[in-house]
Amino acid sequence: MGAHHKGAGTGHHASAANPDGHIHDEDAHVAAVAGWLNREARAGRIASLVVIAPPRALGEMRRHYSGPLDAVLLKELPKDLVGQKGSALLAALRA
Repeated sequence: MGAHHKGAGTGHHASAANPDGHIHDEDAHVAAVAGWLNREARAGRIASLVVIAPPRALGEMRRHYSGPLDAVLLKELPKDLVGQKGSALLAALRA
């Protein structure tokens, strides 16, 4: 039985229904960021907040928001601005 089943996992594609390790790592990172933001908001160290993140990451992040964080959250922008210049960030904030 062993040898001919070795490659059973190859050829499968990652999707939201079948995430790979990278997606799990990303979700863990997003959850950790949300946890840190929650602690900072609860401690009163965040007066107002705008969250800019890719849509999928933003959706995952929302699952971890606490009441104090919701209270200081001004806006969410579902945008992927990774690698963009500061001018792109300012334009997104102004829009």
